[in-house]
Amino acid sequence: MPPTMTTAVPSPARRVLAAALLASLLLGAAPAPAAEPVEPPAAAATDPARDPIFQALIDELVHRDRRLQNEARKRLAASGPEATPALVSRLRDPNDKLRWEIVTVFGRSLDPAALEPLARAVVEDRDPHVRWRSLWSILKHPAERRGPALEALREALKGGNGFMKWNAAVGLAALGKADGLELLHAGLGDSDSWRRWEAIKSLGEVHDESTPPRLGALLDSKLESERSEAVQSLGKIADEQSIGLLVRALEDRSPGVRARACRWLGVAGRAVAIPPLQALLKTESDPSVRKQAQSALEKLDVRP
Repeated sequence: MPPTMTTAVPSPARRVLAAALLASLLLGAAPAPAAEPVEPPAAAATDPARDPIFQALIDELVHRDRRLQNEARKRLAASGPEATPALVSRLRDPNDKLRWEIVTVFGRSLDPAALEPLARAVVEDRDPHVRWRSLWSILKHPAERRGPALEALREALKGGNGFMKWNAAVGLAALGKADGLELLHAGLGDSDSWRRWEAIKSLGEVHDESTPPRLGALLDSKLESERSEAVQSLGKIADEQSIGLLVRALEDRSPGVRARACRWLGVAGRAVAIPPLQALLKTESDPSVRKQAQSALEKLDVRP
């Protein structure tokens, strides 16, 4: 596990003050004064990460009252760079939900200074939901500004442990970079189902000529979720090999997989898909599959 970062805990009085300020915004009432005047800790004046008001707002991100949660999200995002040090200081908090909320705030504040900490979360966080939400936040930034995140991910791919290298490869793929392609190919055969899913999904973003047949092998998987995800990634690749495999997926035993194969054949826009789609409509009884096949043919300018 990553080491726990030490953070300053705001005093109860400062928490009351922050909550009162939030309540005043929500209810339109004047904030109740603290029982006694409270001065911020001296460290807060020199260390933005320990700002007691921001720390109190961060605590409210996991408050049971959804109104307080929402208001805290808005205020932290609106504070932009001013709140970033305090948010970064809590990125190793033991509460998974809090870390998820923090990286979500970064996706709304769009402070470039958060890109490198977000990349560290992609690489190091033990919760996959936090890792993928961190990627979501990075992707909110324009591609030309993602340099700090890319640099951190590439550094982890070269010098991290196995866990970090894998997460870096997945993160780089989400950003359209194939640095970890060899790892992702190997991940298709991993014993961990989550890691296999990450590999399948990532290979829809980055790939080479050997990728389609590797994904095609998963069309024989016992897991419908893997067959379905493989179809989606093949649809994104959309080369000649992938189109042939999507046609094969029209015979899958799962209506959901067949429907997804129809959809991606329509998106790919290849005329070679017209005969198999027309043939499918002659035998298919599932309404959702028929609908997707008809829609695909319409996209191919063919009347079903």
